[in-house]
Amino acid sequence: MRTQSRAGWVNAATPWLSDLSRPLRARSSTTLPDRIAGARDLWQRRLLEVQHGPAVVPERLPAAVLRPDNPAEGEEIVALARRHGLSLVPYGAGSGVCGAIECGPRTLVVDTKRLRQLSVTDAGTLRVGPG
Repeated sequence: MRTQSRAGWVNAATPWLSDLSRPLRARSSTTLPDRIAGARDLWQRRLLEVQHGPAVVPERLPAAVLRPDNPAEGEEIVALARRHGLSLVPYGAGSGVCGAIECGPRTLVVDTKRLRQLSVTDAGTLRVGPG
């Protein structure tokens, strides 16, 4: 359920965020600016829609933006989404240009910028996180 407030559209249906661990919950956001930023990439068609139409389309806003700090928190997010039947959308820098970000009120945006781990495998291969 969404309600109109003075700040804009607020998603009131996110009680499941309390299921997250405290550190991940502290880095998660349901604020309108974060949800707007996480709801689109740089696809020209969407940018034109924003320029010539409403800047915020409530039906296209995610429920929350989550910022995992490590792979275990990523697993926690996937488990939460499965448990509650939520969709996940990975979000890097938002620089994609193909319109791959499609959100809705039962979508969680997973901001991967904090996942910057580097490691070297036993075979000498460098593994780089998505952030």
